[in-house]
Amino acid sequence: MTRLLISSFLLLILGALQSQSLTPIQEKAIHTLVTDNVKKGSPGLAIGIVQQGKIIYEHYAGLANLAHEVPIDELTRFNIASNGKQFTALCILQLANTGKLNLADDIRTYLPDLYPTLTAPITIRHLLQHSSGIRDVYDLWALQGITWWKHTFDNDDALALLIKQQELNFAPGTEHLYSNSNYILLAQIIKVVTGTDFIDYANTLFDKLGMPHTSFVSSHMQVVPHKASPYANWQGWMEYPYLSDTHGDGALFTTLQDQLRWETMVQTKISKVFSAETIETSQKAIANTAISDYGFGLTFGQYRGLEYHYHEGSTGAWKASFLRFPTENLAIVVMSNSGSINPFDLSRRCADILISKDKLAKDRYPRRPDTLGPYIAPTALLGTYRTKGGYFFRFVKQAEGLYMERYGRESIQLEHEAGNLYHQVSDPDWKQAFTKDPIKGLQVTGFYPSHDPYTLTRIEVNWQDYNYTSINGDYLNEETGVRLTIEFQQDDKYVILLNGEKLEGQLYAPDFLLVDGYKIQIVRDEDGIVPRLLVNSNRIQHLHFERITNNN
Repeated sequence: MTRLLISSFLLLILGALQSQSLTPIQEKAIHTLVTDNVKKGSPGLAIGIVQQGKIIYEHYAGLANLAHEVPIDELTRFNIASNGKQFTALCILQLANTGKLNLADDIRTYLPDLYPTLTAPITIRHLLQHSSGIRDVYDLWALQGITWWKHTFDNDDALALLIKQQELNFAPGTEHLYSNSNYILLAQIIKVVTGTDFIDYANTLFDKLGMPHTSFVSSHMQVVPHKASPYANWQGWMEYPYLSDTHGDGALFTTLQDQLRWETMVQTKISKVFSAETIETSQKAIANTAISDYGFGLTFGQYRGLEYHYHEGSTGAWKASFLRFPTENLAIVVMSNSGSINPFDLSRRCADILISKDKLAKDRYPRRPDTLGPYIAPTALLGTYRTKGGYFFRFVKQAEGLYMERYGRESIQLEHEAGNLYHQVSDPDWKQAFTKDPIKGLQVTGFYPSHDPYTLTRIEVNWQDYNYTSINGDYLNEETGVRLTIEFQQDDKYVILLNGEKLEGQLYAPDFLLVDGYKIQIVRDEDGIVPRLLVNSNRIQHLHFERITNNN
Protein backbone atom coordinates (compact mmCIF):
# COMPACT_ATOMS: atom_id res chain seq x y z
CA MET A 1 0.00 0.00 0.00
CA THR A 2 1.44 3.36 -0.99
CA ARG A 3 2.10 6.11 1.53
CA LEU A 4 -0.71 8.19 -0.06
CA LEU A 5 -3.22 5.38 0.32
CA ILE A 6 -2.13 4.75 3.91
CA SER A 7 -2.51 8.45 4.71
CA SER A 8 -5.96 8.55 3.11
CA PHE A 9 -7.02 5.45 5.05
CA LEU A 10 -5.84 6.94 8.33
CA LEU A 11 -7.73 10.15 7.62
CA LEU A 12 -10.93 8.19 7.00
CA ILE A 13 -10.48 6.28 10.26
CA LEU A 14 -9.74 9.49 12.15
CA GLY A 15 -12.81 11.18 10.64
CA ALA A 16 -15.02 8.28 11.65
CA LEU A 17 -13.67 8.30 15.18
CA GLN A 18 -14.15 12.04 15.50
CA SER A 19 -17.72 11.81 14.26
CA GLN A 20 -18.60 9.26 16.94
CA SER A 21 -18.37 11.67 19.86
CA LEU A 22 -19.39 15.20 20.66
CA THR A 23 -16.86 17.87 21.40
CA PRO A 24 -17.10 19.36 24.91
CA ILE A 25 -18.44 22.57 23.36
CA GLN A 26 -21.17 20.69 21.44
CA GLU A 27 -22.15 18.63 24.48
CA LYS A 28 -22.37 21.73 26.67
CA ALA A 29 -24.45 23.59 24.08
CA ILE A 30 -26.95 20.73 23.75
CA HIS A 31 -27.11 20.30 27.51
CA THR A 32 -27.91 24.01 27.80
CA LEU A 33 -30.78 23.58 25.33
CA VAL A 34 -32.19 20.77 27.47
CA THR A 35 -31.89 22.61 30.78
CA ASP A 36 -33.47 25.71 29.23
CA ASN A 37 -36.50 23.60 28.29
CA VAL A 38 -36.83 21.37 31.36
CA LYS A 39 -37.24 22.92 34.78
CA LYS A 40 -37.10 21.12 38.11
CA GLY A 41 -40.30 19.27 38.96
CA SER A 42 -41.69 19.51 35.42
CA PRO A 43 -42.33 16.97 32.64
CA GLY A 44 -39.44 16.64 30.26
CA LEU A 45 -37.85 14.87 27.36
CA ALA A 46 -35.48 12.25 26.02
CA ILE A 47 -32.95 13.19 23.35
CA GLY A 48 -30.52 11.04 21.40
CA ILE A 49 -28.07 11.44 18.53
CA VAL A 50 -26.72 8.78 16.18
CA GLN A 51 -23.83 9.35 13.78
CA GLN A 52 -21.95 6.92 11.56
CA GLY A 53 -24.09 4.11 13.00
CA LYS A 54 -23.08 4.88 16.61
CA ILE A 55 -25.04 6.46 19.46
CA ILE A 56 -22.99 9.52 20.37
CA TYR A 57 -25.42 11.25 22.74
CA GLU A 58 -28.28 10.11 24.97
CA HIS A 59 -29.89 12.23 27.67
CA TYR A 60 -33.00 12.16 29.84
CA ALA A 61 -34.50 15.08 31.77
CA GLY A 62 -37.66 15.83 33.71
CA LEU A 63 -40.43 13.67 35.11
CA ALA A 64 -42.46 10.93 33.46
CA ASN A 65 -45.08 11.15 36.22
CA LEU A 66 -45.55 14.27 38.30
CA ALA A 67 -47.79 12.72 40.96
CA HIS A 68 -45.18 10.12 41.89
CA GLU A 69 -42.12 12.14 40.83
CA VAL A 70 -40.92 9.37 38.52
CA PRO A 71 -37.94 10.57 36.48
CA ILE A 72 -37.68 10.05 32.74
CA ASP A 73 -35.03 7.39 31.99
CA GLU A 74 -34.08 4.76 29.43
CA LEU A 75 -37.22 2.71 30.26
CA THR A 76 -39.66 5.60 29.76
CA ARG A 77 -42.10 5.13 26.90
CA PHE A 78 -43.38 8.15 24.98
CA ASN A 79 -46.23 8.38 22.52
CA ILE A 80 -44.42 9.61 19.39
CA ALA A 81 -47.73 10.21 17.57
CA SER A 82 -47.34 10.63 13.78
CA ASN A 83 -43.68 9.58 13.92
CA GLY A 84 -45.15 6.08 14.14
CA LYS A 85 -46.26 6.34 10.51
CA GLN A 86 -42.83 5.21 9.31
CA PHE A 87 -43.37 1.86 11.06
CA THR A 88 -46.86 1.39 9.60
CA ALA A 89 -45.20 2.00 6.24
CA LEU A 90 -42.49 -0.57 7.05
CA CYS A 91 -45.18 -3.18 7.72
CA ILE A 92 -46.64 -2.46 4.28
CA LEU A 93 -43.19 -2.63 2.70
CA GLN A 94 -42.54 -5.98 4.35
CA LEU A 95 -45.82 -7.37 2.97
CA ALA A 96 -44.97 -6.04 -0.48
CA ASN A 97 -41.53 -7.69 -0.34
CA THR A 98 -43.10 -11.05 0.50
CA GLY A 99 -45.70 -10.76 -2.28
CA LYS A 100 -48.68 -10.42 0.06
CA LEU A 101 -49.71 -7.15 -1.61
CA ASN A 102 -48.58 -4.70 -4.25
CA LEU A 103 -48.22 -0.96 -3.76
CA ALA A 104 -50.18 -0.49 -6.99
CA ASP A 105 -53.19 -2.41 -5.61
CA ASP A 106 -56.42 -0.44 -5.38
CA ILE A 107 -57.32 -0.13 -1.70
CA ARG A 108 -60.86 -1.28 -2.48
CA THR A 109 -59.42 -4.71 -3.19
CA TYR A 110 -59.16 -4.98 0.59
CA LEU A 111 -61.73 -2.39 1.73
CA PRO A 112 -64.55 -2.72 -0.84
CA ASP A 113 -67.03 -0.48 1.00
CA LEU A 114 -64.96 2.64 0.36
CA TYR A 115 -65.91 5.00 -2.48
CA PRO A 116 -67.84 2.44 -4.60
CA THR A 117 -68.94 5.08 -7.13
CA LEU A 118 -65.47 6.49 -7.81
CA THR A 119 -63.78 4.96 -10.84
CA ALA A 120 -60.28 6.43 -10.43
CA PRO A 121 -57.81 4.01 -8.78
CA ILE A 122 -56.92 4.75 -5.16
CA THR A 123 -53.77 2.76 -4.50
CA ILE A 124 -51.79 1.71 -1.46
CA ARG A 125 -49.01 3.91 -2.83
CA HIS A 126 -51.40 6.89 -2.67
CA LEU A 127 -52.09 6.20 1.00
CA LEU A 128 -48.39 5.96 1.82
CA GLN A 129 -47.55 9.34 0.32
CA HIS A 130 -50.76 11.19 1.31
CA SER A 131 -51.80 11.63 -2.30
CA SER A 132 -55.07 9.68 -2.11
CA GLY A 133 -57.29 12.74 -1.65
CA ILE A 134 -59.04 11.00 1.26
CA ARG A 135 -60.19 13.48 3.88
CA ASP A 136 -58.72 13.51 7.37
CA VAL A 137 -61.08 11.87 9.89
CA TYR A 138 -60.01 14.22 12.68
CA ASP A 139 -60.96 17.25 10.59
CA LEU A 140 -64.27 15.57 9.70
CA TRP A 141 -64.98 14.91 13.37
CA ALA A 142 -64.07 18.50 14.18
CA LEU A 143 -66.56 19.69 11.56
CA GLN A 144 -69.18 17.61 13.37
CA GLY A 145 -68.36 19.50 16.55
CA ILE A 146 -66.46 16.59 18.10
CA THR A 147 -63.22 17.23 19.97
CA TRP A 148 -60.93 14.23 19.50
CA TRP A 149 -59.59 14.13 23.06
CA LYS A 150 -63.08 14.33 24.60
CA HIS A 151 -64.45 11.27 22.81
CA THR A 152 -63.33 7.71 22.29
CA PHE A 153 -63.02 6.71 18.65
CA ASP A 154 -61.19 3.73 17.22
CA ASN A 155 -60.18 2.58 13.74
CA ASP A 156 -63.60 1.04 13.14
CA ASP A 157 -65.23 4.39 13.88
CA ALA A 158 -62.83 6.07 11.46
CA LEU A 159 -63.61 3.51 8.77
CA ALA A 160 -67.36 3.96 9.31
CA LEU A 161 -67.01 7.73 8.82
CA LEU A 162 -64.88 7.29 5.69
CA ILE A 163 -67.37 4.83 4.21
CA LYS A 164 -69.95 7.66 4.28
CA GLN A 165 -67.67 9.88 2.20
CA GLN A 166 -68.70 10.03 -1.44
CA GLU A 167 -65.97 12.28 -2.80
CA LEU A 168 -62.27 13.04 -2.37
CA ASN A 169 -60.33 16.24 -1.82
CA PHE A 170 -58.73 15.79 -5.24
CA ALA A 171 -58.03 13.15 -7.88
CA PRO A 172 -55.70 10.46 -6.46
CA GLY A 173 -52.04 10.95 -7.26
CA THR A 174 -52.38 14.57 -8.39
CA GLU A 175 -51.56 16.34 -5.12
CA HIS A 176 -50.02 15.80 -1.70
CA LEU A 177 -52.18 16.67 1.31
CA TYR A 178 -51.40 15.15 4.70
CA SER A 179 -54.29 13.08 6.05
CA ASN A 180 -54.20 10.74 9.03
CA SER A 181 -56.97 8.69 7.39
CA ASN A 182 -54.39 7.28 4.96
CA TYR A 183 -52.41 5.51 7.67
CA ILE A 184 -55.48 4.36 9.59
CA LEU A 185 -56.58 2.68 6.35
CA LEU A 186 -53.11 1.16 5.88
CA ALA A 187 -53.48 -0.45 9.32
CA GLN A 188 -56.86 -1.86 8.23
CA ILE A 189 -55.36 -3.22 5.02
CA ILE A 190 -52.58 -4.95 6.98
CA LYS A 191 -55.24 -6.56 9.16
CA VAL A 192 -57.17 -7.81 6.10
CA VAL A 193 -54.08 -9.08 4.25
CA THR A 194 -52.50 -10.91 7.21
CA GLY A 195 -55.65 -12.03 8.99
CA THR A 196 -53.87 -10.74 12.09
CA ASP A 197 -54.56 -7.73 14.25
CA PHE A 198 -52.39 -4.86 13.02
CA ILE A 199 -50.81 -4.30 16.43
CA ASP A 200 -49.89 -7.97 16.81
CA TYR A 201 -48.34 -7.97 13.34
CA ALA A 202 -46.38 -4.79 14.09
CA ASN A 203 -45.22 -6.13 17.46
CA THR A 204 -43.77 -9.19 15.77
CA LEU A 205 -41.83 -6.82 13.53
CA PHE A 206 -40.59 -4.76 16.48
CA ASP A 207 -39.42 -7.89 18.32
CA LYS A 208 -37.42 -9.01 15.27
CA LEU A 209 -35.92 -5.52 14.99
CA GLY A 210 -34.75 -5.65 18.62
CA MET A 211 -37.22 -2.97 19.72
CA PRO A 212 -39.08 -4.83 22.51
CA HIS A 213 -40.34 -1.68 24.23
CA THR A 214 -42.16 -0.35 21.16
CA SER A 215 -45.83 -0.99 20.35
CA PHE A 216 -48.86 0.65 18.86
CA VAL A 217 -51.71 0.99 21.35
CA SER A 218 -55.39 0.51 20.45
CA SER A 219 -56.94 1.58 23.77
CA HIS A 220 -56.36 4.66 25.89
CA MET A 221 -57.06 2.46 28.92
CA GLN A 222 -54.27 0.04 28.10
CA VAL A 223 -51.50 -0.21 30.68
CA VAL A 224 -48.24 0.98 29.14
CA PRO A 225 -45.29 0.13 31.40
CA HIS A 226 -43.13 3.13 32.27
CA LYS A 227 -45.42 5.47 30.33
CA ALA A 228 -44.57 9.16 30.25
CA SER A 229 -47.87 10.82 31.16
CA PRO A 230 -48.64 13.95 29.08
CA TYR A 231 -48.87 17.34 30.82
CA ALA A 232 -49.86 20.86 29.79
CA ASN A 233 -49.15 23.96 31.85
CA TRP A 234 -52.60 25.48 32.33
CA GLN A 235 -51.84 27.84 35.22
CA GLY A 236 -49.98 24.91 36.72
CA TRP A 237 -49.23 21.44 35.40
CA MET A 238 -52.28 19.34 34.55
CA GLU A 239 -52.46 15.96 32.86
CA TYR A 240 -53.58 16.31 29.24
CA PRO A 241 -56.79 14.33 28.56
CA TYR A 242 -56.52 11.53 26.03
CA LEU A 243 -59.34 9.19 24.97
CA SER A 244 -58.56 8.37 21.34
CA ASP A 245 -58.12 4.74 20.31
CA THR A 246 -57.17 5.25 16.67
CA HIS A 247 -53.79 3.86 15.68
CA GLY A 248 -51.56 3.22 12.70
CA ASP A 249 -51.51 6.95 12.07
CA GLY A 250 -49.98 7.37 15.53
CA ALA A 251 -50.40 5.98 19.06
CA LEU A 252 -46.95 4.37 18.99
CA PHE A 253 -45.36 4.11 22.44
CA THR A 254 -41.61 3.62 22.47
CA THR A 255 -38.39 4.29 24.33
CA LEU A 256 -35.52 6.46 23.20
CA GLN A 257 -33.20 3.46 23.14
CA ASP A 258 -35.52 1.56 20.78
CA GLN A 259 -35.66 4.55 18.47
CA LEU A 260 -31.89 4.93 18.52
CA ARG A 261 -31.54 1.25 17.61
CA TRP A 262 -33.72 1.90 14.58
CA GLU A 263 -31.66 4.95 13.62
CA THR A 264 -28.48 2.85 13.70
CA MET A 265 -30.14 0.33 11.37
CA VAL A 266 -31.11 3.12 8.98
CA GLN A 267 -27.51 4.38 8.90
CA THR A 268 -25.73 1.03 8.74
CA LYS A 269 -28.39 -0.72 6.57
CA ILE A 270 -27.90 -3.76 8.82
CA SER A 271 -31.06 -5.49 10.06
CA LYS A 272 -32.25 -9.03 10.81
CA VAL A 273 -35.57 -8.19 9.14
CA PHE A 274 -34.88 -5.95 6.17
CA SER A 275 -32.26 -6.14 3.47
CA ALA A 276 -30.00 -3.16 2.91
CA GLU A 277 -31.92 -2.52 -0.31
CA THR A 278 -35.26 -2.44 1.52
CA ILE A 279 -33.98 -0.02 4.17
CA GLU A 280 -32.60 2.16 1.40
CA THR A 281 -36.00 2.09 -0.34
CA SER A 282 -37.79 3.06 2.86
CA GLN A 283 -35.69 6.21 3.07
CA LYS A 284 -36.51 7.50 -0.40
CA ALA A 285 -39.49 9.03 -2.16
CA ILE A 286 -41.69 6.39 -3.79
CA ALA A 287 -40.59 5.73 -7.35
CA ASN A 288 -42.69 6.46 -10.44
CA THR A 289 -44.97 9.01 -8.80
CA ALA A 290 -45.38 12.78 -9.04
CA ILE A 291 -44.98 13.19 -5.27
CA SER A 292 -41.38 13.81 -4.22
CA ASP A 293 -41.69 15.31 -0.72
CA TYR A 294 -43.25 12.35 1.15
CA GLY A 295 -42.66 8.62 1.03
CA PHE A 296 -42.83 5.74 3.52
CA GLY A 297 -43.92 7.80 6.55
CA LEU A 298 -41.10 10.22 5.84
CA THR A 299 -40.93 13.84 4.67
CA PHE A 300 -38.14 15.02 2.37
CA GLY A 301 -36.81 18.54 2.28
CA GLN A 302 -33.89 20.82 3.01
CA TYR A 303 -32.81 22.37 6.26
CA ARG A 304 -30.77 25.53 5.76
CA GLY A 305 -29.79 24.27 2.31
CA LEU A 306 -28.81 20.74 3.47
CA GLU A 307 -30.83 17.67 2.45
CA TYR A 308 -32.71 16.03 5.29
CA HIS A 309 -35.47 13.51 5.95
CA TYR A 310 -37.74 14.06 8.90
CA HIS A 311 -41.11 13.71 10.60
CA GLU A 312 -42.88 15.40 13.47
CA GLY A 313 -45.53 14.01 15.78
CA SER A 314 -47.98 15.63 18.17
CA THR A 315 -50.84 14.15 20.19
CA GLY A 316 -51.91 16.59 22.87
CA ALA A 317 -48.89 17.21 25.09
CA TRP A 318 -46.93 14.27 23.62
CA LYS A 319 -44.58 15.55 20.94
CA ALA A 320 -41.71 14.03 19.03
CA SER A 321 -39.28 14.92 16.27
CA PHE A 322 -36.68 13.02 14.30
CA LEU A 323 -34.28 14.40 11.72
CA ARG A 324 -31.96 12.46 9.41
CA PHE A 325 -29.16 14.12 7.46
CA PRO A 326 -28.00 11.43 5.00
CA THR A 327 -24.87 13.23 3.80
CA GLU A 328 -23.74 13.63 7.42
CA ASN A 329 -24.81 10.14 8.56
CA LEU A 330 -26.52 12.02 11.39
CA ALA A 331 -29.86 11.43 13.14
CA ILE A 332 -31.44 13.44 15.97
CA VAL A 333 -34.38 12.14 18.01
CA VAL A 334 -36.35 14.18 20.57
CA MET A 335 -39.41 12.92 22.50
CA SER A 336 -41.35 14.86 25.12
CA ASN A 337 -44.35 14.64 27.44
CA SER A 338 -44.55 18.41 28.02
CA GLY A 339 -46.91 20.73 26.19
CA SER A 340 -44.44 23.55 26.89
CA ILE A 341 -41.54 21.93 25.01
CA ASN A 342 -41.15 22.22 21.24
CA PRO A 343 -39.14 19.18 20.03
CA PHE A 344 -39.45 20.38 16.43
CA ASP A 345 -37.42 23.49 17.21
CA LEU A 346 -35.12 21.74 19.67
CA SER A 347 -34.05 19.04 17.18
CA ARG A 348 -33.15 21.67 14.59
CA ARG A 349 -31.22 23.76 17.09
CA CYS A 350 -29.22 20.63 17.84
CA ALA A 351 -28.51 20.30 14.12
CA ASP A 352 -27.22 23.89 14.15
CA ILE A 353 -24.74 22.86 16.85
CA LEU A 354 -23.65 19.58 15.26
CA ILE A 355 -23.29 20.48 11.58
CA SER A 356 -20.55 22.80 10.37
CA LYS A 357 -21.61 26.29 9.36
CA ASP A 358 -20.30 25.93 5.82
CA LYS A 359 -22.81 23.12 5.22
CA LEU A 360 -25.73 25.07 6.70
CA ALA A 361 -25.37 27.85 4.20
CA LYS A 362 -28.83 29.38 4.47
CA ASP A 363 -30.71 31.00 7.32
CA ARG A 364 -33.24 28.71 8.93
CA TYR A 365 -35.98 31.16 8.04
CA PRO A 366 -35.11 34.04 5.71
CA ARG A 367 -35.76 37.35 7.47
CA ARG A 368 -36.00 39.44 4.31
CA PRO A 369 -35.55 39.11 0.53
CA ASP A 370 -32.07 38.44 -0.82
CA THR A 371 -32.33 41.64 -2.84
CA LEU A 372 -34.66 44.61 -2.63
CA GLY A 373 -36.82 45.77 -5.50
CA PRO A 374 -37.93 49.28 -6.44
CA TYR A 375 -40.09 51.34 -4.10
CA ILE A 376 -43.85 50.93 -4.45
CA ALA A 377 -46.02 53.64 -2.90
CA PRO A 378 -48.62 52.58 -0.29
CA THR A 379 -51.51 53.75 -2.49
CA ALA A 380 -50.42 51.26 -5.15
CA LEU A 381 -50.47 48.36 -2.67
CA LEU A 382 -54.10 48.60 -1.57
CA GLY A 383 -56.38 45.64 -2.20
CA THR A 384 -57.08 42.01 -1.32
CA TYR A 385 -54.34 39.35 -1.58
CA ARG A 386 -54.81 35.60 -1.43
CA THR A 387 -52.89 32.33 -1.36
CA LYS A 388 -54.01 29.32 -3.36
CA GLY A 389 -55.31 27.77 -0.15
CA GLY A 390 -57.59 30.72 0.64
CA TYR A 391 -55.49 32.66 3.15
CA PHE A 392 -56.20 36.40 2.81
CA PHE A 393 -54.58 39.75 3.54
CA ARG A 394 -56.21 43.12 2.92
CA PHE A 395 -54.15 46.28 2.64
CA VAL A 396 -56.19 49.39 3.34
CA LYS A 397 -55.53 53.09 3.89
CA GLN A 398 -56.49 54.59 7.22
CA ALA A 399 -55.88 58.06 8.66
CA GLU A 400 -52.58 56.93 10.24
CA GLY A 401 -51.28 55.26 7.08
CA LEU A 402 -51.10 51.77 5.53
CA TYR A 403 -52.75 48.91 7.43
CA MET A 404 -52.96 45.16 6.92
CA GLU A 405 -56.18 43.33 7.82
CA ARG A 406 -56.59 39.60 8.47
CA TYR A 407 -59.70 37.64 9.36
CA GLY A 408 -60.41 37.45 13.08
CA ARG A 409 -57.46 39.66 14.08
CA GLU A 410 -56.81 43.29 14.75
CA SER A 411 -55.52 45.38 11.86
CA ILE A 412 -51.78 46.05 11.78
CA GLN A 413 -50.09 49.31 10.84
CA LEU A 414 -47.18 49.07 8.40
CA GLU A 415 -44.38 51.45 7.58
CA HIS A 416 -41.88 51.61 4.76
CA GLU A 417 -38.43 50.18 5.50
CA ALA A 418 -36.48 50.23 2.21
CA GLY A 419 -37.11 49.65 -1.48
CA ASN A 420 -40.13 47.36 -1.86
CA LEU A 421 -39.96 46.28 1.82
CA TYR A 422 -42.40 47.27 4.57
CA HIS A 423 -42.63 46.08 8.16
CA GLN A 424 -45.11 45.99 11.02
CA VAL A 425 -44.84 49.07 13.24
CA SER A 426 -45.25 47.13 16.49
CA ASP A 427 -43.06 44.20 15.38
CA PRO A 428 -40.39 45.23 12.82
CA ASP A 429 -39.22 41.61 12.43
CA TRP A 430 -42.45 40.90 10.51
CA LYS A 431 -41.72 42.19 7.03
CA GLN A 432 -43.71 42.31 3.78
CA ALA A 433 -41.99 42.53 0.40
CA PHE A 434 -44.12 43.62 -2.56
CA THR A 435 -43.17 42.50 -6.07
CA LYS A 436 -44.75 42.70 -9.51
CA ASP A 437 -44.91 39.32 -11.22
CA PRO A 438 -45.24 39.70 -15.02
CA ILE A 439 -48.01 37.08 -15.14
CA LYS A 440 -49.66 37.05 -11.71
CA GLY A 441 -49.41 40.77 -11.03
CA LEU A 442 -48.75 42.32 -7.64
CA GLN A 443 -47.69 39.90 -4.90
CA VAL A 444 -46.67 40.20 -1.26
CA THR A 445 -44.30 37.85 0.57
CA GLY A 446 -44.30 37.75 4.36
CA PHE A 447 -41.08 37.16 6.32
CA TYR A 448 -40.77 36.31 10.01
CA PRO A 449 -37.95 34.72 12.06
CA SER A 450 -40.06 31.74 13.17
CA HIS A 451 -41.53 30.43 9.91
CA ASP A 452 -40.96 30.06 6.18
CA PRO A 453 -41.86 32.95 3.87
CA TYR A 454 -45.27 32.79 2.20
CA THR A 455 -46.62 34.63 -0.81
CA LEU A 456 -50.07 36.02 -1.61
CA THR A 457 -51.28 37.41 -4.93
CA ARG A 458 -53.55 40.43 -5.31
CA ILE A 459 -56.95 39.53 -6.73
CA GLU A 460 -59.55 41.64 -8.49
CA VAL A 461 -62.48 42.33 -6.17
CA ASN A 462 -65.67 43.94 -7.43
CA TRP A 463 -68.46 44.44 -4.92
CA GLN A 464 -70.69 46.43 -7.27
CA ASP A 465 -74.23 44.96 -7.36
CA TYR A 466 -73.16 42.10 -5.09
CA ASN A 467 -76.21 40.47 -3.44
CA TYR A 468 -75.12 39.91 0.14
CA THR A 469 -78.36 38.21 1.22
CA SER A 470 -78.38 35.71 -1.65
CA ILE A 471 -76.44 33.16 0.41
CA ASN A 472 -78.78 33.30 3.44
CA GLY A 473 -80.21 29.88 4.21
CA ASP A 474 -79.67 26.40 5.61
CA TYR A 475 -77.20 23.95 4.10
CA LEU A 476 -76.56 20.23 4.72
CA ASN A 477 -73.63 17.91 4.08
CA GLU A 478 -74.98 14.36 3.90
CA GLU A 479 -71.54 12.73 4.25
CA THR A 480 -71.13 14.06 7.79
CA GLY A 481 -74.72 14.99 8.69
CA VAL A 482 -73.55 18.54 9.46
CA ARG A 483 -75.95 21.44 8.94
CA LEU A 484 -75.00 25.11 8.83
CA THR A 485 -77.07 28.28 8.64
CA ILE A 486 -75.92 31.57 7.13
CA GLU A 487 -77.49 34.96 7.85
CA PHE A 488 -76.27 38.33 6.56
CA GLN A 489 -75.71 41.05 9.17
CA GLN A 490 -74.12 44.19 7.70
CA ASP A 491 -71.23 45.30 5.49
CA ASP A 492 -69.43 42.02 4.70
CA LYS A 493 -70.31 40.30 8.00
CA TYR A 494 -72.47 37.20 8.54
CA VAL A 495 -73.65 35.08 11.43
CA ILE A 496 -73.05 31.36 10.93
CA LEU A 497 -74.74 28.67 13.02
CA LEU A 498 -72.67 25.47 13.03
CA ASN A 499 -73.35 22.57 15.41
CA GLY A 500 -75.32 24.91 17.65
CA GLU A 501 -72.41 27.37 17.89
CA LYS A 502 -72.82 30.93 16.64
CA LEU A 503 -69.80 32.09 14.63
CA GLU A 504 -68.85 35.25 12.77
CA GLY A 505 -68.29 35.01 9.03
CA GLN A 506 -66.71 37.59 6.76
CA LEU A 507 -66.53 37.91 2.98
CA TYR A 508 -62.98 38.58 1.85
CA ALA A 509 -63.84 38.30 -1.82
CA PRO A 510 -67.16 37.91 -3.64
CA ASP A 511 -68.49 34.42 -2.92
CA PHE A 512 -65.59 33.56 -0.59
CA LEU A 513 -66.56 33.48 3.09
CA LEU A 514 -64.19 32.92 6.03
CA VAL A 515 -65.75 31.32 9.11
CA ASP A 516 -63.61 30.40 12.10
CA GLY A 517 -61.11 27.89 10.63
CA TYR A 518 -63.17 27.24 7.50
CA LYS A 519 -63.09 28.73 4.01
CA ILE A 520 -66.46 28.61 2.30
CA GLN A 521 -66.72 28.99 -1.46
CA ILE A 522 -70.18 29.97 -2.67
CA VAL A 523 -71.32 28.18 -5.84
CA ARG A 524 -73.81 29.89 -8.17
CA ASP A 525 -75.73 28.60 -11.18
CA GLU A 526 -76.11 30.55 -14.42
CA ASP A 527 -79.00 32.52 -12.92
CA GLY A 528 -76.96 33.59 -9.90
CA ILE A 529 -78.81 31.25 -7.54
CA VAL A 530 -76.76 29.51 -4.80
CA PRO A 531 -77.52 25.76 -4.81
CA ARG A 532 -74.57 24.73 -2.66
CA LEU A 533 -71.43 25.68 -0.75
CA LEU A 534 -67.97 24.12 -0.87
CA VAL A 535 -66.40 24.00 2.59
CA ASN A 536 -62.64 23.76 3.00
CA SER A 537 -60.33 23.52 6.00
CA ASN A 538 -56.77 22.41 6.54
CA ARG A 539 -57.28 18.77 5.45
CA ILE A 540 -60.78 18.98 3.96
CA GLN A 541 -61.39 20.31 0.47
CA HIS A 542 -64.57 20.85 -1.56
CA LEU A 543 -67.00 19.33 0.95
CA HIS A 544 -70.45 19.86 -0.59
CA PHE A 545 -73.17 21.50 1.50
CA GLU A 546 -76.45 21.46 -0.43
CA ARG A 547 -78.98 24.22 0.20
CA ILE A 548 -82.11 22.90 1.92
CA THR A 549 -83.92 26.18 2.77
CA ASN A 550 -83.77 29.72 1.44
CA ASN A 551 -83.94 32.51 4.04
CA ASN A 552 -83.81 35.50 1.69
